[in-house]
Order: sequence, then structure tokens, then C-alpha cells
Amino acid sequence: MKDLLISHVKDVDGVSPVILMKLTNRDFEYKLLDIYEVEDYFNELLNTDLSIYDNIYVVDLTVPEAIYEKLDNYKDKVKVFDHHESHMYAKDKDYVNLDIKECGTTLFYKYIDSIYNIANKSTDTYINAVKDLDLWTYKENNNEYAKTISTLFILYGKEIYIDEMYNHLKNNDLTLTEFEEKMIKLEYDREKSYVEHKVERMFKLKLHNLKAGLVFAEKYRNELSEYILDNFDVDFAIIVNSGGGISLRSRDDIDVEKIARIYGGGGHKNASGLPVTIDMQKAFIKILFEGCELIEDK
Repeated sequence: MKDLLISHVKDVDGVSPVILMKLTNRDFEYKLLDIYEVEDYFNELLNTDLSIYDNIYVVDLTVPEAIYEKLDNYKDKVKVFDHHESHMYAKDKDYVNLDIKECGTTLFYKYIDSIYNIANKSTDTYINAVKDLDLWTYKENNNEYAKTISTLFILYGKEIYIDEMYNHLKNNDLTLTEFEEKMIKLEYDREKSYVEHKVERMFKLKLHNLKAGLVFAEKYRNELSEYILDNFDVDFAIIVNSGGGISLRSRDDIDVEKIARIYGGGGHKNASGLPVTIDMQKAFIKILFEGCELIEDK
């Protein structure tokens, strides 16, 4: 039979479990979800025949409490690996592995390696970079490779990134190709220009007695956050992608996870986020085009 992997669609921590599964040589399917899709997907999945799967792995996603009532019936088949503080209500379940000091990929890596022995020098280096990138600790840990994989993910997109990084890890060689080196240099130049342009249109606001710098941007959320925190008198940065999600970033003792949770999100002390829901997008359209009528497909 085969396995099913369900993970997060948005970032390197979400797609890296796919790479790890490819390294096992197991037959598997995978589904990458945005946060707002999780509940509907599981409600549909749990009404299908799950006997075709040996294992169902859920990584880097917070499973709603209501879904666990159904998942408990499959606890011998399902294994959950996550690191979001907002998911701690499930910590006592024996098929759930939660640790806010790790990332989804590191937790899944430890488990998969214990079964399939996929570890080597390159996988260890890569996994540490994914952790530093996702927990936003790459700067303090001086992990340049974390910045590299972030850029490769932007350049390649999720599917090509999965294939290319799988080839690197399978061959135990993280050396960049000449093409990758050239593309990364060009991307750094584009990133610098993009960040400088976006911060010219930054809004300052006070939120929960803290000062924030907010920009609307579709990419470079970490780089924009670093620039804002380094160059402006703010406590945290807010990056709004109206077609995707909202990222909150801070340093030191500013806990943005608590702020994210107020608005239906979650994450970590210094790196959290919340979804831009369909209802929020509809409300935005009505603000942009006052008096418009949304046409709902039947």
C-alpha cells in the first residue's frame, strides 16, 4: 500500500516533508494545504476509504479540535507533527508530536529517519536550515544556508523546489549549481529593490499598545520584516499579502504569537501569522468598489 502526507503549502517547512518522503522511496501521495483549507479537507477525507493508506502523516498544520474527534478513530494510522503553540490542546494524544521549539520538518525528520535511515551530512544541514528559517533564528545563528533555501524556494516555486532539493539530498551534495548561484545573485538584487520600494509605503500603527510597521507585499516577508525592525522604531512588523496571509515578525521579548491568536492565527513568539480569509477578501472588495454586488456562483 501507500502513505498519505498532508502538509502546509506556503513555505519551506511545509514542502520539506515531501522531500523527506521521497528519500524513503515509499509509494505516497501528498496534499499541501493553506490553513483555511484544513478543516474542509479533513471532513472530506474522513468520509473516504482510508484503508488504502498504511500511514497518514500530518505535518506543520494545526488540526481543528473538532477534527480530532474523528481522527481518534484512526489513531493507529495517523501521526501528527507540529510546532504551533495554538495546537497545544492536542499534546496529550499519543499519535500527536508537538514541540514549539522545533519546526514541523525537524519533528518529521526524526521520526522518518528512525524508520528509513535517510540521514546524512546534507540532510542534517538542510533540516537545521529549515528550522532556522521557519523559527526566524537564522540571523542570530548565522545560518546563511537558511537564506539560500528561502531564495531557492522563491525562485523555483514549490514543485520544482521539491524536485531540485530532493536531488541535492539524494546525492548528499548541497553545492549550488552554477545556474543556481547566478539566479540567487539576481534574486538578491531584485529583493533589495523590492524591499526598498515597499518600505517607502509603510504604514505605522499602534496595536495592543505596541508600535508596528505594516507593508502590503506578496513576497520577501522575512527580508521586509528584518529591514523594518532594523531601520524603524517599531516593536514588530506586519506583512500583508491580501491574496495569501499576514505575517507578524518581532525580536526579543515581543510575543507576536499572542497577537496572531487574537485574530485567528498562531505560530511562534517571534514569527507568527494569520490567514486572509475569503470573507476578508470579500469585505476588501466592497471597500475598494463601494456599492458593488458580489455575484455568488450557484
